Amino acid sequence: MTTISLDVSLQFIAVKSSVSDRWVLTCDSLGVALEANSPNEFSGLIEECLDALFNDLKNDNELDVFLDHKGWNRVEYAESTGRDFDIPWMLTKESPYSDSTRKAS
Repeated sequence: MTTISLDVSLQFIAVKSSVSDRWVLTCDSLGVALEANSPNEFSGLIEECLDALFNDLKNDNELDVFLDHKGWNRVEYAESTGRDFDIPWMLTKESPYSDSTRKAS
């Protein structure tokens, strides 16, 4: 198995909802939003999302078109890391109640 790595670091932003106890994670680069019960779930949710998205693109033979559209490059490693994709990402937490449900003063 070959591991594909991207030359990009994706940014996920976590915001605590003002109307529930849940967290919303968004990645503008991918156009995805995830929902979590607690910060303990963030890492697992992000990894699951990336695996599902990029495996779907690969299986549908759309990965290269997607990467070209984003201006991203991939590097393939002959030795597997045990995963199909190695995609760097970082997480930023915003202050509570900074989501779009906030009312203007």
